[in-house]
Amino acid sequence: MGGAERYLVRLVNRLDRRCFESWIVYTNGDVVKKELAQDVGIIKLQEEKATARNPFDWLNIIKFYRLMKELKTDLVHTQGAGIFCIAAWIAAKLLRIPVVHTIQHTYAARSRTEDITIKTPGLRNFLYSLVDAHIAGCEYMKREFIGLWKIPPQRVYLDPIGIDLNQFKPLAETVAKKKLREELGIESDVLIIGVVARLCSVKGVHKAMSILPRVKKEIPKIKLVIVGDGPMRKDYEKLVDALDLRRNVLFTGLRTDVSQLMNMFDVYLQTTDAPLIGFTTLEAMATGKPLVTLVQNKEEEDMARETVVEGGNGILIPLGDQEAVTRLVKLLKNKRVLNEMGESSRKLAEQKFDLRLHIQNMESLYEDLICMSKK
Repeated sequence: MGGAERYLVRLVNRLDRRCFESWIVYTNGDVVKKELAQDVGIIKLQEEKATARNPFDWLNIIKFYRLMKELKTDLVHTQGAGIFCIAAWIAAKLLRIPVVHTIQHTYAARSRTEDITIKTPGLRNFLYSLVDAHIAGCEYMKREFIGLWKIPPQRVYLDPIGIDLNQFKPLAETVAKKKLREELGIESDVLIIGVVARLCSVKGVHKAMSILPRVKKEIPKIKLVIVGDGPMRKDYEKLVDALDLRRNVLFTGLRTDVSQLMNMFDVYLQTTDAPLIGFTTLEAMATGKPLVTLVQNKEEEDMARETVVEGGNGILIPLGDQEAVTRLVKLLKNKRVLNEMGESSRKLAEQKFDLRLHIQNMESLYEDLICMSKK
């Protein structure tokens, strides 16, 4: 599952059952079914992903209208972009049902439908009028929503996304961590740079490999541990061989023990393009790990500062800046600073990215919108 699917599952599973009965309506999202709580309803509206170019997919407006009436729906919360969401908005508006919408990507990653909407004032004003609250997961996204997406400020609701701070938390050196190193064939004196990501181009794992030779010169006993799998794994393995890094890079593949693996890392390396509050980054913070974020331009620096306090809980490394890589080497060699930065990461996660607080805020928003719609 990607970040959007993980967010949806965490949100729905944790809503207060005394107040909310939830249904997920989807097209080609079978991946979330096994992760949902048993009392969450799930309805597959059609097999294929809906597209605006297919006239039959516009019939989803009718399907949604009938379904919302049948379920006696009080509120609709849509995720993502495209005609499937728009059809739900129109049906909800016809039934005078409030709508909440979550955009989980930056302006740079907008879809074709979103781009057309933003650039067409009449269409933009109509579609935005169908949504009562656009959820901004951080301050940076709020600024983008208002400045670039041109969403009316009164319709933007700031609620920083969060993660389970009980599931992801710092653990002292334990027998389990020692066994995990033994399982992966990593010696006890080897420093570990960790990355957790799907192996696709946008996640930028190749950037980690580009700086590793420089780090390896200063710290021979270094290991880049890459947790995850994806379509580019073979390409990355070839790159590892080309850079003579086979002894210094470990691909674990898909794992279900990410929280335990993160506790084994000395630093967490954020490599993705547009490095803005990814779930794995928040999980690393909650686990008490220093963050090292690779950035390509000023815009990415601004995004990264939502999670990285420079010199506080981590550092930023502009790609191609050898002096910045030297800072990473110095950091890895300083156990005291690593520990201090890790503690700062955990505190920042507790202050800003607690899933319980996020859920409470969403529940309050739902209740307010439902009450207003009943007047």
